[in-house]
Amino acid sequence: MIRWYRRKFGWVPRPVRQVIVSVIGATLLLLAVAGMILPIMPGLIFLPIALAILSLEFAFAARWLKRLKRTATSVHQRVRDTIAQSGGSGTQAAPRDPAPPPPAAPDQTQDQTQDRAQDHDQNSSKQSIDAR
Repeated sequence: MIRWYRRKFGWVPRPVRQVIVSVIGATLLLLAVAGMILPIMPGLIFLPIALAILSLEFAFAARWLKRLKRTATSVHQRVRDTIAQSGGSGTQAAPRDPAPPPPAAPDQTQDQTQDRAQDHDQNSSKQSIDAR
């Protein structure tokens, strides 16, 4: 890209090129910062574009762009490793809550249900005594 840039714009004096690249790069850099602060646009999209444009004329932007690439690569690798360790594509279903118990019959109240349970327990204990 730099060869193409030098071939196309080599005839333009260097101070003029630097001003043009600075204005375009600074505008995109401001958009990136605004996008990181404001919720209306993604700022991370403009950051590498701004650094790429600025790196055409400025060494500091080339260093920052290289550092950004290394950071993005390491983050990508950590995400891939985390997904591989979790055992799949990373789109596992969340555990479901157990189903709620069915509602009591409308003609029975809680007391009637408990009375029937106690009667059942007493009947089963009488049957076990009679069996002896």
